[in-house]
Amino acid sequence: NVQTYPEGIVDELKKHTPSCLFIPADRLLAAAGNEKYVNVFILGAASKGIDFPESAWYSAIERLVPPGTYEANRAAFIAGRNFS
Repeated sequence: NVQTYPEGIVDELKKHTPSCLFIPADRLLAAAGNEKYVNVFILGAASKGIDFPESAWYSAIERLVPPGTYEANRAAFIAGRNFS
């Protein structure tokens, strides 16, 4: 059951918050690579608007993700940063 945004909602929100980013759910999973990495993908997308060194993001990700998943999480974070 695919849900869609109400007609005109994206344009209306962008009028009030020009920097908002909409990530369609069908593209989100494909871009993240796996459902396990969706949160890190979203973090990457959000990180573009936060004044924090990129290397610090990678350090935090490395410390916080389960062992053996750093590279996949890093790839999802980068995909999020590059999402447009």
